[in-house]
Amino acid sequence: MFAPLEAPMKDFAWGSIGAISAFRGQVVSSAIEAEQWFGGHPRSGTRISRGARETSFSGWLDETGIEFPLLAKLLAATQPLSIQVHPSDKQAREGFAAEEKRVPLQVSEARNYSDPSAKPELIICLSPQFRALVGFITVEMLAERLVRWEKAGLDVFSLRTAKKLLDLPLREGIEWALSGDSDVAGCVAGLSTWSLADLDPSMNGEVRDEHHVMSTLATAHPGDPGILFGLLMHHVSLAQGEALFVDAGVVHAYLEGMGLEVMLPSDNVIRAGLTTKYIDRDEFLSVASLEPISSPPFVVPQEQGDSLLYSGFPAGFRVYKLSQGGSLSLLESHAIVFSDGVRGTVSGAESSVDVTPGQVFFVTASEAKIRFEGEGALWIVCPEGNQP
Repeated sequence: MFAPLEAPMKDFAWGSIGAISAFRGQVVSSAIEAEQWFGGHPRSGTRISRGARETSFSGWLDETGIEFPLLAKLLAATQPLSIQVHPSDKQAREGFAAEEKRVPLQVSEARNYSDPSAKPELIICLSPQFRALVGFITVEMLAERLVRWEKAGLDVFSLRTAKKLLDLPLREGIEWALSGDSDVAGCVAGLSTWSLADLDPSMNGEVRDEHHVMSTLATAHPGDPGILFGLLMHHVSLAQGEALFVDAGVVHAYLEGMGLEVMLPSDNVIRAGLTTKYIDRDEFLSVASLEPISSPPFVVPQEQGDSLLYSGFPAGFRVYKLSQGGSLSLLESHAIVFSDGVRGTVSGAESSVDVTPGQVFFVTASEAKIRFEGEGALWIVCPEGNQP
């Protein structure tokens, strides 16, 4: 069975103007478009069409007994999202239970946990570029970055203050950054002033990219202590088709670009800065992995038959990119499929469907094998299922 899916647009303030509707081949909207969620999550609002009948996707899953424990999102950012982290299974269960005792979900009050599930996530770049902050750099990388920024004109006070971080364990450095004391405020102000000023034309590409990231943070959230995370974290720039896996505990902030985000069906987010939403610094410090990493957690797709496979990370899902003329076994799994500029036909063991750019549809495991004839590409999101 092939069945179209639709979902309401989420208009978070950091979203784009028209990027998602353009991707989906629709009349480009002049409204803010941040995310569309597709899956059985109660906040997704996903609806499935069966002939002339349209119904709630979560209700239809319950009615049919089909399990699809994933959430897939189209995300388009023109401003930074919050500095945030997601909990592990154990942390989510314990955190949700504790908050339910204190503040039940029916009560309109700020909280960190809306469900008892972990939220590991994969982000695949769909635009020419996708920028993010992901994980903390090593002390050696921090020293090299400060040398670059000193040569690029960062002021003496900010340099002297930031260099204190070279002698602190990372946890103590993050605690200091979140403390909001006068030195933090002064360093944030200096970093912001530097990032919003023009660079010397002789500066190289690396420091120019870092300068752009810092100016993005300072412009969107003036004076926010979260700007310091731009000093301490890896700056990532993905090209189209490149991907990152963000596991529990990995601190991150998406900055700009459009992506396909796939995760377990959870909305648990603990924030530390760069947001007007609820911030819980103590819980952030408890959940975050405050250890430096030498490289961001990139996911390199592997050729598998006619497709590219994004897998090899510790989460219960996989994603395929299937191009024209290819076929793919569903391995007894159901799937959500996103059309990326497709004009063609998708067929399986039981039925077929004509596909146009931007369509999203659900495919049942009974189709067994997807065959694609036409132009463009399909993104196919599946639970882990059976592996070849």
